Amino acid sequence: MRPRGERELAGLLSVSFGERIRVGLASIEVTRDGFLEAKDPYGEVKLKLLRESRVRLRPVPPLNRPKLLTDNVYLEFQEPVVLPPRSAELWMRAPYELSIELEGERVAILSPHKVKYVLLGDVIDGVVCRYYKTSAADSPEALNVEGGEALVRISLSSSDSAILPGIGFRCSGIPLYADERFVYYPLVNTELKEKVLESEVVSDPPKEGLVEILEERKKGLEMLGTSRLVIPVG
Repeated sequence: MRPRGERELAGLLSVSFGERIRVGLASIEVTRDGFLEAKDPYGEVKLKLLRESRVRLRPVPPLNRPKLLTDNVYLEFQEPVVLPPRSAELWMRAPYELSIELEGERVAILSPHKVKYVLLGDVIDGVVCRYYKTSAADSPEALNVEGGEALVRISLSSSDSAILPGIGFRCSGIPLYADERFVYYPLVNTELKEKVLESEVVSDPPKEGLVEILEERKKGLEMLGTSRLVIPVG
């Protein structure tokens, strides 16, 4: 039960004894006889709870299931986007995973989606990314956000017009934000130069009025390498 006066935020869920919650392809249940049962397409976890512990679900970047292979996510547009010269801004849907926390400690991570990977570039110098097919719009209200999806605000700049098939960026160790309706990634700045897309995640909320719900770096999880990601386009 949420304490009185606490703001109800999207993505932050509690599971009580005798309750079952489903988010996309992930399900979490706390049985009446005290078992925590959690499953996704890649496995399941069953734990015995010795007392009525507080089981919480918290969104985390989608890098852990079925195992950690990359720091990066690549969001491919359903239809390529025409990028005008100078600057533009768009919103996208992106996946997140669910951290299951018991008394504040993480006991498992689930994926609400089937996981795919993609290699961008050649086999020697290319970049492996978590892959997700998505849609883009000029406002978040125009997107149909489903369970296990967050919103990403992308700030684009380019010296020339171009056709963009997708956006990639590093998301290891980034904070996540929420309001009453949606989960959000931080702002992502991108620049296209000579068919190379360079992106950087800015650890600022993409809009005002959001609450930080994941503070990975404050928990000691350092970002692996630089925060910038450079990928070929076309």
